[in-house]
Amino acid sequence: MSQRIRDSVDVLRLIRDSYRKDNSKRIADLRNKEIRIIAGRGVDARTVRAHLVNKNKPSKLLCSELDQLLKSWLEKNSSELRDWYLRNADPQDKLLIDGFFDQPHVLDTPKASDINDPPETTRIETTTYRILRDTALSREVKIAQKYKCQLCDRTIQLPDGSFYAEAHHVRPLGKPYNGPDQRDNIVCLCPNCHVLMDYKAIRLDQSQVPNVAVAYVNFHNDEFYGKKQS
Repeated sequence: MSQRIRDSVDVLRLIRDSYRKDNSKRIADLRNKEIRIIAGRGVDARTVRAHLVNKNKPSKLLCSELDQLLKSWLEKNSSELRDWYLRNADPQDKLLIDGFFDQPHVLDTPKASDINDPPETTRIETTTYRILRDTALSREVKIAQKYKCQLCDRTIQLPDGSFYAEAHHVRPLGKPYNGPDQRDNIVCLCPNCHVLMDYKAIRLDQSQVPNVAVAYVNFHNDEFYGKKQS
């Protein structure tokens, strides 16, 4: 698949997640914010923006025109944005585009040890809580890591061309660990390594997870790793 479509889908995914969290923000502001996030993984922001608007393609749009398509997609679930991206897409790109627009939900993952029960004042159904946090900080971490497992370097590509990874809080959320839901406490993992982390079977090396704060790595190694399941 082309980097143009890969970058575009990643930006669209973050825009959708941010809009679901707060739909009062201007579309242009959301677009620029998420472009900066994708650029943070080593791509020039101007390049990401060019990919997003199909620069050098017959279907190129102005940013203002793209924002109108984004607005219709987010507010009315219009198919115009999808159809526009499909115009100049090769077969592999079409798989990724169709997969993204056909499956806007977060793939479910088993309950993990980094969840536990949230405090009484914020207790809600676990499955809903997991999806909510996956659509914000966890998704940003996975995109920043290009969906590559930080422990084994494995990348899982699905039949539709999209990529799958799971996010794990190094210091678990909720009682008794009370870890924070923030970027420097989250790692991107493949399902196998996620299970091993849940079962306290992996000792972390700071060099593997430079995005995680030293305090949380030390907590995992000193207080979590190798302990019996409760």
